Amino acid sequence: MVSVEHLQDIAEMSQAQALPANPPSATLSTACLPGDGAGSAMAMACELQTTLEHLNVPSHVLGGKNKAAVSLWPYLVAMTDGQRIWWQAPHPSARGSALWTMAWTPATAAPRLLAHYRECRKRPLPEPLAELVLLTVAGGDCP
Repeated sequence: MVSVEHLQDIAEMSQAQALPANPPSATLSTACLPGDGAGSAMAMACELQTTLEHLNVPSHVLGGKNKAAVSLWPYLVAMTDGQRIWWQAPHPSARGSALWTMAWTPATAAPRLLAHYRECRKRPLPEPLAELVLLTVAGGDCP
């Protein structure tokens, strides 16, 4: 499971960034705009999103200069501080605890996130969450 601190970070970032009422169904997020200074968390998140897009993995970016998140699938969210990228693998460690993994660059993170994304897509989602994901993937509007 995702840690409480991880969810709090994501909640803080979503409050800091105004999200559109009807998010676009396109892979690229409106959060990735020119001028996100090199070395910033947002710049690295946008680079990761672009790399994932080349692998046909949809994602959404939110955050700011110091911390950003790239959401790929429910419970699969990569975080970055501009220096490194980290996320919780969808499978537990050998000891049964949460398995956190990291990468230094979007180029090395993307293939591993692709494998985790594929693994997550195979698992059933709880019913209300499954309906929301299906609407989002289909590009539909939520009621």
